[in-house]
Amino acid sequence: MNYNNPVIRGMYPDPSACKVEGVYYLVNSSFEYMPGIPIFSSKDLVNWNQIGNCLVDPEAVGLIDCPNSGGIFAVTIRHHNDRFYIITTCFGKAGMRNFYMSASQPEGPWSDPVFINIDGIDPSFYWEAGHTYVQYTAFGKILQVEIDLVTGDVIKGPELLTTGCGGRDAEGPHIWKRNGFYYLLLAEGGTREGHMVTMLRSETIWGPYEKSPYLPVVSNRDYSREPLQSVGHADWLTDEDGNDYLIGLATRHVKHKTILGRETVLTPAYWTEDGWLRAENDFLPLQGETKFDGKQKVNHDFAIDMQSKELSLRVISPRKRHDELVQFKQGSMFVTGNDKTLFDMSDPVLLAVRQDEYDFTLESAVAFTPLNEKDEAGIAMYTDNLHHFSIFISTREGKKVLVMRKVVDDIVKENRIPYPDVDYIDLRIRGDKEKYYFEFSKDHKNFNLLDWSYNKHLSTACVNSPNTGVVGGIFVNGSQTAEFKKFTYQTLENMIENR
Repeated sequence: MNYNNPVIRGMYPDPSACKVEGVYYLVNSSFEYMPGIPIFSSKDLVNWNQIGNCLVDPEAVGLIDCPNSGGIFAVTIRHHNDRFYIITTCFGKAGMRNFYMSASQPEGPWSDPVFINIDGIDPSFYWEAGHTYVQYTAFGKILQVEIDLVTGDVIKGPELLTTGCGGRDAEGPHIWKRNGFYYLLLAEGGTREGHMVTMLRSETIWGPYEKSPYLPVVSNRDYSREPLQSVGHADWLTDEDGNDYLIGLATRHVKHKTILGRETVLTPAYWTEDGWLRAENDFLPLQGETKFDGKQKVNHDFAIDMQSKELSLRVISPRKRHDELVQFKQGSMFVTGNDKTLFDMSDPVLLAVRQDEYDFTLESAVAFTPLNEKDEAGIAMYTDNLHHFSIFISTREGKKVLVMRKVVDDIVKENRIPYPDVDYIDLRIRGDKEKYYFEFSKDHKNFNLLDWSYNKHLSTACVNSPNTGVVGGIFVNGSQTAEFKKFTYQTLENMIENR
């Protein structure tokens, strides 16, 4: 099967995957967004279908008060003794808390978290002969403990396994055993352009570990013209015929910036005659080929089904998704504010999906009666509380208005016009490689441009939220209720196919 990277597009970083009875299951970091830890399934490593979210209660792990780009870091998924396990870190106000959950089925329900008293991030599981080992990173050191799987209590360690293969920020450890060696796969070089995958091995689980002579295993750090950059943080998989693959992360840059976040990518791999894992190429290309039959199916489109009376698995919100503030009735979605705004580093009522292409449209039809200037309802592109662009209905100086607002750190700029004489209004945001366009329609057919902005102001190069990408969706600031008659997201590729 020929395929294009990324295989999971948009802000789906730090992938980890395992295979159970011919089906692959994959999880990603979700940082401050809830529901957290999306889980996917696939039979061919290319076409992934989201089947759930592992974390639904932010209070259970202290995520509700996490900083921007905090929350859930680097999840690992494994299958052991007929149960699925995920292990991860939550970085919140109380610091770093490492925990794991388990489930009999990958769709859930997942157990309550079990916490481990270790000081670090990026934990991973390895089991052997009744022992449960956890590898993790702490300030560039890869450490290991043995734990009691029932209680999470540390039985042995922590002990130092390695400081890596010479790159900065050794992290993301995974251990497997193959042909008598314990192989330790790492990410090094930092999470941006210097990112790379490295490997070491040892004859014993506690080391000493020797580094591979074939390094990096894969990286695009020396291939600046490649469309994929920041390649790293990989997990190793095999198919039913013993073919090897690495699934990791990368970014798609435009003029050295990305707004899409870090995305999930795939590359074939192989073992050398002297027993070291290498990617098929020295770099990770945009196109690849697997040994599976079939065709890559690309469909990024999204629409809220107003008749289903429930939110999609893809809909996420900062720190808490307020399902209790959403009602489906009369063919519309009614959303009530929680007296917070997009300016608050907390849990505003923003129901969003990840931006997964540069060329897209995000559209809604909104009816709203604001009572004061804090009351706002519309659609937004959002990186964090200090970086967001929106078009919305509100009131200014006692008059109902339509507003386009740009927020970049301490700079806030509004462009407003009188609200048209209509019951509800269509709002649309279009994106391309460099800009966002904010448009409205009074007749629900013909759109007018209210304002535009460069998308680079929401990019990871320009904001202090390095771990996430842009999301887009509907929002309500203040405490009033807005009616949304639709909420759709469509990429240019699918718009062309559907003409």
